Amino acid sequence: MTLTELREIAERATQGEWTFSASLDKRRHHVAALGGVVCASDPGDEERTRRHHNDHEHIAAFNPQVALALLDCVTELKGALLYLESLGLTASKDEGEPEYHILRDFQRSIKKLKEAGVTI
Repeated sequence: MTLTELREIAERATQGEWTFSASLDKRRHHVAALGGVVCASDPGDEERTRRHHNDHEHIAAFNPQVALALLDCVTELKGALLYLESLGLTASKDEGEPEYHILRDFQRSIKKLKEAGVTI
């Protein structure tokens, strides 16, 4: 996926606060956005219940607002990397220079995104 595609998905999703909740016995969970249930689970075996709990907590935490903010950060960092490279700074230069570490870290982050299937 591209950053643009990820942004479009996040923009189409229900905006506003997303919440995660579990029943008192923690066997039923759901994620809600603007009063509507986004996803829910029924009790299953202990492993499935724990997995659903973790998945629903993740979905609520990485709601569209968070996704869009992260995409903004990635876009800004990509711009900063391109700017530094346009000045002739590269990660192959002197390791003692602060720019070397900044560029190396940017490049590692971009590599991780690409490995996760995100095209930048």
